[in-house]
Amino acid sequence: MFNKNLKLNNRKISTETYLFFTSSTLFFLFSKIFDIGITDTNILSIILFSFVVFFGLPHGALDTLIAKKFKIYNNLYEFLVFNLIYILIAIFIFLIWQFLPILSLSIFLIISGIHFSEDWSSLKIQKIKKISLGFSVINFPILFNKESVENIYYYITNSNYIFTFSSIQVVFGLLNLAFLVYFIVSNSFTANALIQSLIIIFSACFLDPLLFFISYFCFFHSYKNFEEAKDILQKISKVKIRLVALTNTILSLAIGLTVFFLFYSDFNLKNITSLIFIGLAALTVPHMLLRILIKQR
Repeated sequence: MFNKNLKLNNRKISTETYLFFTSSTLFFLFSKIFDIGITDTNILSIILFSFVVFFGLPHGALDTLIAKKFKIYNNLYEFLVFNLIYILIAIFIFLIWQFLPILSLSIFLIISGIHFSEDWSSLKIQKIKKISLGFSVINFPILFNKESVENIYYYITNSNYIFTFSSIQVVFGLLNLAFLVYFIVSNSFTANALIQSLIIIFSACFLDPLLFFISYFCFFHSYKNFEEAKDILQKISKVKIRLVALTNTILSLAIGLTVFFLFYSDFNLKNITSLIFIGLAALTVPHMLLRILIKQR
């Protein structure tokens, strides 16, 4: 039996665990019913775009309120400067990606793994275990669906070097899996971390990589971050929080659509995947820089 000595408060299954499990299960059933197994269909384009926009983007849309909470800016002028810098960093990352796609992909995956590991920061487990969980989201899909992940990498880089890149990542993925399995069988995880790690393994195995990403990013990572942001902003009215989240989400969507019409043409999986992942990379960097800045205060 796993984790038989866990404290009672660690046995309570969290809401994000239920959401992650439920969304993964529904996506699995959906993929079987509609026979979605290869990332070459516009159905996935619509799903990816819709879920990331409506369930993924809002969790970072509260950055302006969080920045104000920690006095990153204190007046209208500083507010405008903060938002301008935030947007300029995102644009810079997007442009750099166009010239150095493989390097940008490498850095993005590393940053994402570190960022995702923070989803387990509230649990009383060692840093190496959090890192292992965070990078499992990045590494496991390529272990079980290498061809599909290579298609995604090609979509967002247009480089044949992704085949060498993916082979190297498989090695890191196997090491990652070995670490995670060891942590599971050694009874060193809390109940939530144990269940979540099993969901990650099985979802990465049985779901299309894009559906796996949507399930984790929208119904675990984004939900958890949004709830944590609300805790930080608990003295601010819910109406204001929702209004700011909606406003920034619409603004991000407007910028994304502008970029789409400027850099892309057809609505297909290649273009939507490229827009979503490069766009997320561009937004993740200023989002993480803000978190680092706050921790230093």
